[in-house]
Amino acid sequence: MKHIISIVGLFFVVLTIVPTSAAQPSDPCTFTVTIAAESIPVFGAPFFDYALTVTGIPVDTSYPVLQIERPTNGSAYYRLQVSNTLSGWVDARSGALDGDCSEQLANQSFLTIPVWSYLGVCEITLLEAVPIYADAYLTMPIEEHPFHGSAYGPGTYTITRLNAQSVHTYGGHAIGGVYISTQYVTDYTGCAPIQPPDVIPAEALGFATATLGAHLWTAPDVIDGQFASFLAEGTPVTIFSEGIVGRIRVDSEEIGTWYYVETTQGILSGWIWEGRLSDLNFTQFR
Repeated sequence: MKHIISIVGLFFVVLTIVPTSAAQPSDPCTFTVTIAAESIPVFGAPFFDYALTVTGIPVDTSYPVLQIERPTNGSAYYRLQVSNTLSGWVDARSGALDGDCSEQLANQSFLTIPVWSYLGVCEITLLEAVPIYADAYLTMPIEEHPFHGSAYGPGTYTITRLNAQSVHTYGGHAIGGVYISTQYVTDYTGCAPIQPPDVIPAEALGFATATLGAHLWTAPDVIDGQFASFLAEGTPVTIFSEGIVGRIRVDSEEIGTWYYVETTQGILSGWIWEGRLSDLNFTQFR
């Protein structure tokens, strides 16, 4: 009889310490594109500038959220895992969060890190008031900017576009930036000026299309040059140099052929490795 009571008592104790139901894991934090458009841009940095686009994602698709960032202008950006090899930033206004995003929200830095920590974004210093322009070729001077009049004064400015003759200041989603001649830039932080060929021909030497993962560099070598700009897959580029051989990896001596190119209207320019181009069509040489 004592044994029976002991067994019953042990069974009762076990029942009291085993939980009746296991804790359910939280749903992961995801972002779903809801904006009324075929697709939205994914940026290489948390800044709204189409020149920073790395790819696009269609409406009604969802992606894991890796990080949430809020630049000083107050808008939010979410870094998404777009594919196994690609992540990028989207404007929060283009969709909605779902699931448990408490960790991502708690780790927002509100861009307390320098803006030039992000690829494709840097800062320049101006020592005097300089004229501002509406185009990369500096042919359209701005007479009256809503905040700066016809010139930018001395100070430090965030840059999101680089080309051989000008840089583009970041103005945000609503205002937009302006172009400034590189001759007035006294200091670059987080980037470097584009090094064009000694002679740029008046006519294009060829045309091509950027592939996934394409970047522009300041020089035709990953050791001697620096990252300059992102190029979204499918971006058409115009070739303005013959091929120049330079290193294509930082961890080896592997070399490849580079070309100096411009995007539409000269918004971006720089050097690109031939392996990141498709549909090459040379009209003036080869």
